[in-house]
Amino acid sequence: RTLAAFENQEYPFEELVDQLEIRRDTGRNPLFDFMFALQNIEGLTDGDNAVTENDSGSSYEDRIAKFDLTLVASEIGDKLTYSFQYCTRLFTKETVQKFARYYRNIVLDILDNPGKPIADARMLEPAERKQILVDFNSLDEEYPYETTIHGLFERQAEKTPDRPALVDNGISL
Repeated sequence: RTLAAFENQEYPFEELVDQLEIRRDTGRNPLFDFMFALQNIEGLTDGDNAVTENDSGSSYEDRIAKFDLTLVASEIGDKLTYSFQYCTRLFTKETVQKFARYYRNIVLDILDNPGKPIADARMLEPAERKQILVDFNSLDEEYPYETTIHGLFERQAEKTPDRPALVDNGISL
């Protein structure tokens, strides 16, 4: 597949987009929203597991995100550094920092276990994993199996009479 891709690397981008008949939006890339660039990685060895987060802002000269999210990872000395550039209309700084932690966890897990499939890599911290799998799924209240769906709807409507009970195609009841 890689050799076939190299054979077609000179294929004109605009011709590809035209052939795919993708609806164009001048404010967006027609094929992808996320870009990952890995640079100078050949010197990183299996024994290294130093990964740092570059929180100093984008290393790009311009401050306009070309894609929704760009991750640039590069080897500097014996460390893997990375930086994010993102569209501030789509992501908050806190969300991107969370993405950075996830990326760092995946890289460290793969470095510690080189034969591990990436699909099995640990992304979440143990506390966050517990929160998602256990805490968010904990039901403090028993489901009233004897009540019908419309009965539950009526009960909620009685609790909050000034709030919309149903919204559909801009119509609120």
